[in-house]
Amino acid sequence: MMELLERVESSYIPAFKTMLMDVEAALTEAQDVRLHLMPLKCRLEDIERVEFSEVKPFLLPLLHVVCLIWVTSKHYNMPVRIVVLLQEICNLLIEQALVYLSPEDLLKGDMEESLGKVRMVLGILNTFKEAFEERREKLHTYYEPGQEVREWDFNSTMVFVRLDTFLKRLEMVEDLLATALDLMKLEKIEFSGIKGKTLGQQVLDVYEEFQEAYKLFSERTYDCLDLTNMAEDSALWAVESPQDQRVPPRERANISAMGQHRNVLRLHEDFATLRWLKPHSSCFAFAQDFEQDAFGFQQKVEDIDRRLGTVFIQAFDDASDLEHAFKLLDMFGSLLERPVIAADAADKYSVLISMFSRALDHARLIYSRHIQTELKLGGYQEKLYADWSQTVSEKSQYNLTQPLICRLNLGTGKGELSDVPMVLMLLAESRGCSCTVDCWGVWDHISMVMDDVHDLEQRIQKAKNNVEEIQTIVGSWASPIFVRRDCKTESLLSLEDCQDRLERRYSLVRESGQRIHLLVKENQSLLLADPASDIWKAYVDYVDEIVLDGFFTAIECSLKYLLENTDPKAGLAPLFEVQLNLVIPDLIFQPSLDPGTNDGFYDMVEGLLNDIYRISSLVPRLAEHSGFLHYQLLSSSLRADTEDMADLADMRHELMGRVQAVVTACCDYRSAFDHYSYLYGEDRKEFFRQFLLYGHILTAAEIEAHAENGVPESPPTLQQFREQIDSYEKIYEEVNRIEPISIFQSWMKVDARPFKASLLNVIKWWSLVFKQHLMDHVMHSLSDLDEFIKTSDKGLSKKVEKGDYDGLVEIMGHLLAVKERHSVTDAMFEPLKQTVELLKTYEQELPEEVYKQLEELPEKWNNIKKLAIAVKQHVAPLQANEMTVLRKSCSAFDVEQHRFRERFRKEAPFRFDTKKPYQLLDTKHIEIKQMESAMTSIYESAGLFEVMVPDYKQLKQCRKELCLLKELWDMISLVGTCLDD
Repeated sequence: MMELLERVESSYIPAFKTMLMDVEAALTEAQDVRLHLMPLKCRLEDIERVEFSEVKPFLLPLLHVVCLIWVTSKHYNMPVRIVVLLQEICNLLIEQALVYLSPEDLLKGDMEESLGKVRMVLGILNTFKEAFEERREKLHTYYEPGQEVREWDFNSTMVFVRLDTFLKRLEMVEDLLATALDLMKLEKIEFSGIKGKTLGQQVLDVYEEFQEAYKLFSERTYDCLDLTNMAEDSALWAVESPQDQRVPPRERANISAMGQHRNVLRLHEDFATLRWLKPHSSCFAFAQDFEQDAFGFQQKVEDIDRRLGTVFIQAFDDASDLEHAFKLLDMFGSLLERPVIAADAADKYSVLISMFSRALDHARLIYSRHIQTELKLGGYQEKLYADWSQTVSEKSQYNLTQPLICRLNLGTGKGELSDVPMVLMLLAESRGCSCTVDCWGVWDHISMVMDDVHDLEQRIQKAKNNVEEIQTIVGSWASPIFVRRDCKTESLLSLEDCQDRLERRYSLVRESGQRIHLLVKENQSLLLADPASDIWKAYVDYVDEIVLDGFFTAIECSLKYLLENTDPKAGLAPLFEVQLNLVIPDLIFQPSLDPGTNDGFYDMVEGLLNDIYRISSLVPRLAEHSGFLHYQLLSSSLRADTEDMADLADMRHELMGRVQAVVTACCDYRSAFDHYSYLYGEDRKEFFRQFLLYGHILTAAEIEAHAENGVPESPPTLQQFREQIDSYEKIYEEVNRIEPISIFQSWMKVDARPFKASLLNVIKWWSLVFKQHLMDHVMHSLSDLDEFIKTSDKGLSKKVEKGDYDGLVEIMGHLLAVKERHSVTDAMFEPLKQTVELLKTYEQELPEEVYKQLEELPEKWNNIKKLAIAVKQHVAPLQANEMTVLRKSCSAFDVEQHRFRERFRKEAPFRFDTKKPYQLLDTKHIEIKQMESAMTSIYESAGLFEVMVPDYKQLKQCRKELCLLKELWDMISLVGTCLDD
């Protein structure tokens, strides 16, 4: 360009030199910036690669690299640039946090899980701010001794302006979730006392109001973490330097150097523009829906807190004693820490302390009375002993003189013992006295009988205890095997640990069975029973019935739990969840709901039921004489009363009926998305190919109508591109409004988020294909023109002397190329500008080079056209000479072709008796080829020098006849060969 300006002695040479120096300086600066920013790429990729919950270890190394950039870079160690860089890192962290939090489901999912995620993000982002302050304080350690230290003297609020706004919103969401978790406890609060029912109803009303208020957030479609919802902080988005009032001229070039990392480039470019804007209400008219909803919810919560404080005071006043007061405190728990309730309850703490003091005084009084009673009992015991000791000798002497057996009872014929208990008591009390009973051996017999009776009583009691233990054991089975996660009413059935729960229950039943068999065997020993006797078998049947009832109760308990939690009228939280996924070209559920598939949802529930029933097969039968090995309840023949078994079968049938009904409902829900199937079912490449050729997809009628010549091509207009892109943008918005979570029959939760995300990606892909084609068209068109201008400028700038035929041909070639592009290139700039504007409406940013080319190339093209005119005038004499020579060559070649035609007609193998026809054909082919080569050269030269050339029909006729002769002699040869065979 400089040579061209110097050649035409342009007045723009000084300005162009200045601009060239600026460009060279900017290039050096950009290379330095790129060199120092490249190490940041790995750190940023590390942050993008991991889950946000694992980002914390990468923050300090990231800031370490930023410090090194500040210290070592010659051009990037300016506050305005390092602030922007740190802002973009904050933006990246915010973006990653949003992906981790899934804002659209943050207030719709499990509150406890959402609160944990929010607190995790708050901790990580605050850690980043702390790490920044730490690196700021230690920045001097990065400098060499004696090197000038440049501190980060800018205000940290300039760096964290958007991050602080995001943190503020997160804290708002955290407070909202924590409040919701506190108020969810109201569901479990129950009161006793006179006012218990009234207070309980008040709390229930408050709980229902809270649910209604919180339900608003789950019904909203906005993003609760969308920073554009923070209108009150919009003014903070303008980061303005006191000494810089506009974007520096080379700012975007430096930012582009940073752009080796795509996300940071995008954010960097966006905010490099935003940060120079001053806050105007028209620029930041963001919606405040979430803030308004949160403020309304907070006001509602304050009202609820005041009412709960009143309820607490009434319940406390109604508490009859200290025990009930402490139970009330335990029920309210963390609710008492809420400021409004705490203020209302503060006066009751002194009352509670007074109640506690009175209770202590009462306990002290009881303890004192107990001590006094013990002292009195001790004195009474001593007096009783003194009275007994005075009369025992006389009573003992009298009773020992009495006979042991008095007389025969006339009614029974049996002897009666005298006052044996009294005697025995006296004997026990008078250990040193002699007894005449020993003389008769009666005492030994009585002692032996009493020992036998005592032994029998102990064995029977032990056997009874064993049976009670068996009843306790089988009673321990009466709890559901499969329950909701963490036993929370709002959680799903815990399928992740169902195998562990099942194994634990199976292990418990097996161990219990072994214990039951040991106890029955012990009872056999205790009762001295004969295993083969009928009475023992009847006893075993009795215990066997206990175990069988235990298994029935255990299975019934699990089935009832599943039925209660799948009752559409119960109003409980969903029990099961399936995901709807897009696995091109099909929509599938995970687990599958399609009939006939293995490991589907129906089979899974069937498997859970089989696992429940299977516990009865884990214990060997006690009644071995029954002929059954275990208690498997799948056969009703184990019980005399099959009514209970029929009840279990009915419960199972009802549950599987509900499963079938919900499967049908979910499949109908999936079918509602079939009208989107064309987006992922069609051949994308073929669709786009036909659109580029014809502007639409060809119909069968069009293809049939143009079957012979083909459908005429009709490339799409820019308006057609706009219509296609707009249609996909509209579909994207429509799909984006699809509810991510749907509930069927009140107990089946369908998570459509994977399908929704996949479908949105497919739609974005379609939209991006059209946008990318327009972008490529713009960039390639400008790039090709730029390259053409450079080539033409270089070729047309060469000097051509008289007699330099090759140089003249080259010049004429460039002139012809400029002529051929003239009309197309003149008409291309306006459509390209319209295309760029259209892409801007879809937020598709083109490289800076494109805008530069679009601005500069029209002038360059005009210069090339002017240069071509000047060169054409310069070479006009030379062109005229060559045109004369070329016309003579054309005439000479015309004469030559006529001569060749005459020779061809004589020498070509036209006669049937020609010898060696193929050799003649080859010879004539070579001659014609040489003539055609010369003709082509004449045509090319004629095109360059704009000379009319004859059609040379004689030579073309020779080529045509040569081909016919070849086919004729091939046929002759073929016929002759067939006749010879």
